[in-house]
Amino acid sequence: PSTRQKNSATHDCSRPAARTHTDDHRTTPPQATMGDCKIEFFVSLATSSQKVKKDITALERLLDAKGAKYETIDVSTDRAELERMWKQTGDPPKKTLPQLHVNGEYKGTYDDMQALEEVGEFEALIGGANKA
Repeated sequence: PSTRQKNSATHDCSRPAARTHTDDHRTTPPQATMGDCKIEFFVSLATSSQKVKKDITALERLLDAKGAKYETIDVSTDRAELERMWKQTGDPPKKTLPQLHVNGEYKGTYDDMQALEEVGEFEALIGGANKA
């Protein structure tokens, strides 16, 4: 089964909405957008790395704190999504998880997003992409 659900609707990013967890460990947001952004959060729920587990939790909390609507995509169970993620990161593909992609573009890992948050630029990245 696919580890991702598509939702083409846009959403007012100023109103947080609850996410639901399905039996196959997908996290399905009511809207996977913030403003005009489509935010994809690539993870591996099968990782044994403590750093990756902590980074997944920390980036999820950061996104939730900002009221972001995002799609969590578990690449450990879907080879097509893993290959799509790699393709979006460029050549050579970046394989570090978790990864954040906005509007189909690789934006970085948890460490990159935390650095942006520390200088006050994270919210602009997830809320300001693709706006005129």
